[in-house]
Amino acid sequence: MQKSTYGCFIKKKYGLKLLIAGSLLILLAAGCGGGGGDSSTNDQSNNNNAASQTAFPSSLAVASPLNLDSDTGAGTAGTQSRGLTIRAVTASEIGSQYEAAIATINTILEGTSTSSCTFNPELFFQTVTNASCYGPSVQYEDHPDDVSTPNSGELPPGDVGIWLEVDQTTGDACAAAELNARMEGIQARALGALSGMAAMVCTIYTSGGTLSMPDAANTIVDLTSDIPQPAGVVVTSAILAYGTTSDGEDKYSYILDFDYGTDQINVALVHIPSATATNVYRGQLSYQISTTTNGSNCPMVSGSTPVTRNGSLVYNRTSASAMTIEMREGQFCGADINGLNSDQIVDATRKFDPTAEPNGWGDDFNLFRADFDPTTQLGDFAYSWQAGHHDGNTRVFNLVVYDDGDAATEDLEATAFFGYGNDAENADPNISGFIFNWAGPGNNHTLQEFAQEQTMSFNTGTGKFDSDTAKISYAPTTSGAYDGTGTFTYDSDADGTVDTNPAVAITVDLAVSSDDGTGTFTIEQTIIDAGITVPVQPACTECTY
Repeated sequence: MQKSTYGCFIKKKYGLKLLIAGSLLILLAAGCGGGGGDSSTNDQSNNNNAASQTAFPSSLAVASPLNLDSDTGAGTAGTQSRGLTIRAVTASEIGSQYEAAIATINTILEGTSTSSCTFNPELFFQTVTNASCYGPSVQYEDHPDDVSTPNSGELPPGDVGIWLEVDQTTGDACAAAELNARMEGIQARALGALSGMAAMVCTIYTSGGTLSMPDAANTIVDLTSDIPQPAGVVVTSAILAYGTTSDGEDKYSYILDFDYGTDQINVALVHIPSATATNVYRGQLSYQISTTTNGSNCPMVSGSTPVTRNGSLVYNRTSASAMTIEMREGQFCGADINGLNSDQIVDATRKFDPTAEPNGWGDDFNLFRADFDPTTQLGDFAYSWQAGHHDGNTRVFNLVVYDDGDAATEDLEATAFFGYGNDAENADPNISGFIFNWAGPGNNHTLQEFAQEQTMSFNTGTGKFDSDTAKISYAPTTSGAYDGTGTFTYDSDADGTVDTNPAVAITVDLAVSSDDGTGTFTIEQTIIDAGITVPVQPACTECTY
């Protein structure tokens, strides 16, 4: 821990050092508080509890809206602890991963002893794999887009989109299974980061009055030596600070830096609550994970590949039933790399280039946006990802989650489209078309005005999303069709054996383009016609550090 010449604690370490210094220097201008407060004058039961109701986004999480399970995370709605309302989420009276994440955070906030103020560092290292129904390896023989012989082989995994209607591993409709699988990484790391911030609040609660929430009189609270350290974790900085916006709104800034084995993790949060409404707030979270990896597009250095996974979450809750969020994440090349832009969100434009941008992102760029009701999980969602900086196109889900409007059933339903979008550097999670032959012989990445479409309904008996309709079938050729005049055959059911009849023509059975009212036909209009509004980036004024 370092002390600045200003007499207050300022942490200057790793990729967050400029952000941390800037945020705390602003707060220093309003006054410099001591570390823990005076227990003789602190009213723990009143001051801390009242402040905590606005100082932390206790009902915020990142999760796939289709990750539901009747056994997940139920039973916390309407409870209160130390004056902090616990807002659990119910989706058609079933549990959800969103609800489960909030329950995890609330458990930390409800801790009754300092030892309960802990978080799971393994959440920062959640790996991701595709659902088995999505993008399997596809065997083929005599591909029509290549006249060379022999012309047989295997399409690599991840490139053929939704290949099977139902995922055999999970039992979910494939759109749900794949979205749930792909989002496991960002939802786990968001939970890890928010849990770390919650542990800081918990540490104050359970201090027996020796620590207090920061306020105008005591602007900075240093918790570095007080916060419990999970196994394998060495906390190097834990600071919670108070300031105000230009409009006089409360502004709480959190910094948590720690080492986990040989890895360094830095987390920062700015939270601005409304002065007039409990369920209205905005804020911004970021994290950096400096580690090493294998199989990266980033260059190896002295026998290992140093990378820094940068994540950012912007949120804006405008009412009890209206929340917009955007989460970005990308793996940048090099150790201790700050991959945030001037708005302190992950910079999509910084793509790896060995000469021009040696510390840009090389792997695994993710973008998730949601405009939804956090109490029901109904709303519009978009998720895009790009495996490497050279890919040139994102894979994209655009979807809407709704109920059927029947009070007797209250069934939860969803319509999802899958397709391809612009390069991740554009930070645009809109589907722009479909690529039928990504990596096969004679492949062509020209976007065509199609998208895969699947409608689903939640089955409360199985806890899974059933597939109601699916427009997902095509031949893995550049046109998506095969005329049946050759000897082309391929594996249609992902069992490792070619099974289609070469004498049978195959047509495209995907969602097609629609007239946008000007005589121009686009797949984007088809998605709009299905009731989906792709969310835009949320506004979050004065949410930077």
